[in-house]
Amino acid sequence: MSVGALLRQWRSLLKERLRAMRPLIRPGLRLVVCGGLLWVWGAGQEGSQVPQKVRTSQRHALPAVPFSPLLSFSRDATSYTPKQKDAHRAPAERSVAPHRLPKPSHQIETPKRPSIGDVKQKLALSNAQVRRVFLISWDGAKSSVLRVLMEKGQLPALKALWQSGVGTLAARTIIPSLTLPSHTSMLTGQPFERHKIHWNRYIAKNGVVRYPTILDIASDAGVASGFFVSKKKFFHLVRQPGRYVVHHRNHFAPKRMDALLAHLQRAPLRLVFFHLRDPDLAGHWFGWGNEQHVPPIPPSAQYQQALMRSDKALGRLMQFLKANRQWKESAVIVTSDHGGHDRTHGSAHHEDRLIPWIMGGSSEIRRRCVLQEPLDTYDTAATVLWLLGLPRPKEMVGQVRLRCR
Repeated sequence: MSVGALLRQWRSLLKERLRAMRPLIRPGLRLVVCGGLLWVWGAGQEGSQVPQKVRTSQRHALPAVPFSPLLSFSRDATSYTPKQKDAHRAPAERSVAPHRLPKPSHQIETPKRPSIGDVKQKLALSNAQVRRVFLISWDGAKSSVLRVLMEKGQLPALKALWQSGVGTLAARTIIPSLTLPSHTSMLTGQPFERHKIHWNRYIAKNGVVRYPTILDIASDAGVASGFFVSKKKFFHLVRQPGRYVVHHRNHFAPKRMDALLAHLQRAPLRLVFFHLRDPDLAGHWFGWGNEQHVPPIPPSAQYQQALMRSDKALGRLMQFLKANRQWKESAVIVTSDHGGHDRTHGSAHHEDRLIPWIMGGSSEIRRRCVLQEPLDTYDTAATVLWLLGLPRPKEMVGQVRLRCR
């Protein structure tokens, strides 16, 4: 007998077996063919349990998924693609150990929280200075260029934000002034010597940061949080991918802001970290300029346009908050991870280290608060937690840099 005939005979026998088992099939049942045998696990139609090989729960039922092109017996037409393979799993199965790095994904929606989270959120916000905080990072924003553009009126949103609050263009980032190490300090409140993330690209085997970020702390307290980034390397900072919204797209400022506003219209967030890569890419491609060069080299037109594009995105967020009557109870912080000179950064050069730190929003900020200097990028984490009324971890080096009466 030929191989083709054997396969047809085996297929016919398998179909007969499946027909006999059809009364047991339900959306929570899984079947797979392995080694010539039919393996079944999940819950039967009448609730009788078949030996389980994976963890399931009644709250998060697993849809029937055809694992073989020969099998098509699912009662519901649940689509299945590689990008959706974790979408139907319970939060406990999607979470990873702190030392492991989650797979980069375009979007991970926050799972539904139990009612106790709402209680924690009310307790956390009872001592808060503001109801919500937006921490916005303009990657590679150079303080000296921002000052010139604001004086020319080409950054109206950033200038209006400063006028409604407090700020400085002389804040300092860490050494090395690189994107991933600097953002790690910004979000964990730890200097480079402690968090020791020295690389600046996505390296899966290196795992995630050892210290909790402000998003970890806030989500543990029941505060709805979101992490909107435009570079893959930021997944080294995601310790709890199932606890808060994680949105990753390699897009520029307009589309990045589209994604944030679309999510805010669907579900409110109390803490948002929002990253824009536009200035950094323009600096590397066309140049930040060099003030120490003789004669001085001005910043490229493309770099200035990237800053103005980021300013328009900021303006859209401010308009959204005002239109929804959320502006007076929000704090919007615009800062950066580094500046740059020529077409590079990463050194102790003052054009690399000086960064903006501007906060506005709530009418109480400008009336009651004064910004204390010097301000380092790792002070941002402590300040954000204080604004939300959350306790600062004892191991956090960063300090609150707002003195409010």
